[in-house]
Amino acid sequence: MKKHLLAVFLSTVQIITSCSALFSQTTKSSKSPIFLSDSASIGGKSSGEISKQAILDSKVVTLDSIASLSYRISEFKLALVSKGRDILEFNKSGDGKLTEEMLQAISDLPLGSKVYIEYIRAIDKSNITHPVRPIALRLK
Repeated sequence: MKKHLLAVFLSTVQIITSCSALFSQTTKSSKSPIFLSDSASIGGKSSGEISKQAILDSKVVTLDSIASLSYRISEFKLALVSKGRDILEFNKSGDGKLTEEMLQAISDLPLGSKVYIEYIRAIDKSNITHPVRPIALRLK
C-alpha cells in the first residue's frame, strides 16, 4: 500500500513539474507572461463595444497603469472584420501607435464591424518579450 501511494505521489509530482515547465515556456523569449486580464486596451476598452471615434481619438494600444510601469508595447497585429468585405490585417512593431493606414481603414468600417488587436507583445526593462491578452471590440 505504501509503495502504491509513493508511486502515485511521484507520478503527480512529475505531472505538475512537466505542466509548470510547459506553462513557463509560452514564447521563446518569455520567462513569465504578462497575460493580465485587463493589461491592454485602446480607447479605454479591451473588449465589448466601442465607438469608432474613441479608437480614432486614442490612436494607441496601451497597457494598464500597473503594467505600463514595467512594460511597453513592442508589436501587435490589427485585424478588421466586417460583413461582405475581405479581412484587413496590419502588423506593427516598435510601439503601440496605430499607423495612418490603420486609422484610415478603421474610419472606413461600417458599424458592427469587429476590431481585433492580437499577438500583442510587450518588452520589460530587461528586454524580455512577454505576450499580452488580445483585444476584441465591436464598433457601435
